[in-house]
Amino acid sequence: MNDNDLKYFKDLIEGKTDITWKVFWKSNEKRLKESLTRQDFLKLKFGKLQRASEILNENNISFQWTKKADYHLSISNLSDSVCDKNGYPIIEIQRNLFNGAVGDFIDGNIEIGRIKFANYLADIQKMDNMVEQSEQINDLEFDAESFIKQGNIQVGIEMLKLLVATFDNENDLIQPAIDYAKHEIKRINGK
Repeated sequence: MNDNDLKYFKDLIEGKTDITWKVFWKSNEKRLKESLTRQDFLKLKFGKLQRASEILNENNISFQWTKKADYHLSISNLSDSVCDKNGYPIIEIQRNLFNGAVGDFIDGNIEIGRIKFANYLADIQKMDNMVEQSEQINDLEFDAESFIKQGNIQVGIEMLKLLVATFDNENDLIQPAIDYAKHEIKRINGK
């Protein structure tokens, strides 16, 4: 492990680089395997960003975990088969998400996409378990943010708007995600 590795970990966690974990790992796996103990190598290989944050702490390097770190953590766990050469999700695979609403949003079929996404949300709204429902809403809010960060702003905004319209003031478990969605809509529309 060297200073460049530590800088990369800090930059990735703080959202200051777009080099994904997958790209970093492919470029550095052999060197890290040779320089770390087997145990440390395996901890990093499978612990990814979580282990990277532990390493920063162990080296007394301060950092601030960001939403972008959450995004990079999530895409680091995706199969290579659904990611492009830069480690980002392949949009053609994402098009089928949420009853195909993503593909419609991308193609400019906004009204059809809204209907499909609203139907998807209606199924979540029918859930009896409020904790599971809250987890689903939080995941969808995160997915919407991920689309925005990938440059698919229209997809993310439409998802956020429908989340707010469907679940605002529904219950206190969901409300933090909805409030954040409102904040993101306002932030993006303010640009």
